[in-house]
Amino acid sequence: MSNAKVVNKVVQEVQFERSAVVLDKDTQAIINEFVATRDMLNSLEKTKKDLEAQIKAVLGDAEVGIVDGEIRIEQSKRSRTGVDSKKLALAFPEAYEATQTTTDYVVLVVK
Repeated sequence: MSNAKVVNKVVQEVQFERSAVVLDKDTQAIINEFVATRDMLNSLEKTKKDLEAQIKAVLGDAEVGIVDGEIRIEQSKRSRTGVDSKKLALAFPEAYEATQTTTDYVVLVVK
């Protein structure tokens, strides 16, 4: 006799309605420019991070970098204190609920 696993798959179909507008060619061009700009920003952000890492490697523990006798770049250590909301919710659920805030915003998802 062999062991076997039985898996039951339950699929629930959810339908919902959303408002829509048909976009004209001018708006499509704007969307295309938006996507291209977003892609450029992502590429520039990656380049910025790579360059920053190179600069930090050269500076090491030094606080300033000097070029021709002048301070060209500075780095300083900073810290930020935050709250672990998951731990707070588990340890003090009433305090978590009392201090919880909601922010509404709109997100563009371009396909």
